[in-house]
Amino acid sequence: MVDYCFKQIFSRIMQWNKPVFFQETGTDMAETMALVSTWFAEIDPRFGCVKGYRATGMKAYSFSSEIIRYPVFSNILDSPHRLSSVDICKKCIDNLVSLFKDHPNIDLVSGDSSVYLREMIQEGHYSSYEPVFYLDAHWGKYWPIRDEIKEILNLD
Repeated sequence: MVDYCFKQIFSRIMQWNKPVFFQETGTDMAETMALVSTWFAEIDPRFGCVKGYRATGMKAYSFSSEIIRYPVFSNILDSPHRLSSVDICKKCIDNLVSLFKDHPNIDLVSGDSSVYLREMIQEGHYSSYEPVFYLDAHWGKYWPIRDEIKEILNLD
């Protein structure tokens, strides 16, 4: 789970000259996406206004096991900032897409994270952004963090 210290760092990055592209690997229940998207809205009103929250009954992995609250946005304008999360579990992504489907700057993608990062980098999707990578993909015996880092090191 992303914490308060990360929010402070993130807020400073968003004050730089380039728009921010927050890229998460390992969506799972989109707990991080729910939290970070509210930060985008707090810092840049064009990202949208959080008009409320939707709870699906999914619980956070924290010690308190709180119910995850997913923001519901209104007044979404043309924000330069983007959020994207990729997960190998298609079922996870399919279950979550409806929570963010109305927000044009939030993408949930099903696929292998290292392959997705490679394609995004090769196609130049991060080139006009200040990318922030949150590498949280892990499943079974294969943890893709080494492959993800190899791909990220190919950024210009």
